Amino acid sequence: IITCSMDSSLRVWNLESGEQIGNDWWDVESHLQTIALSPDGKNLASGSKDGVVRLWDIDTGKVIMKWTGHEDLVISRSSHMYRSW
Repeated sequence: IITCSMDSSLRVWNLESGEQIGNDWWDVESHLQTIALSPDGKNLASGSKDGVVRLWDIDTGKVIMKWTGHEDLVISRSSHMYRSW
């Protein structure tokens, strides 16, 4: 499972043991609000208080793309954007 937090981190967890897998994922202090996993499980989209939508690579835990333009926090997302990729 992957969780996001107001402390701006993303964390990957082992469902059986409850232990965190690897280190926290960080971009900037963005106060994450929402996340969505791509249908193929290779990417994760996050929306945050800074109005930026970020696309994360699951294997590296790094941001690979950013979309800007919102003037306020992003609190919702749709996985439909992945259908064209």
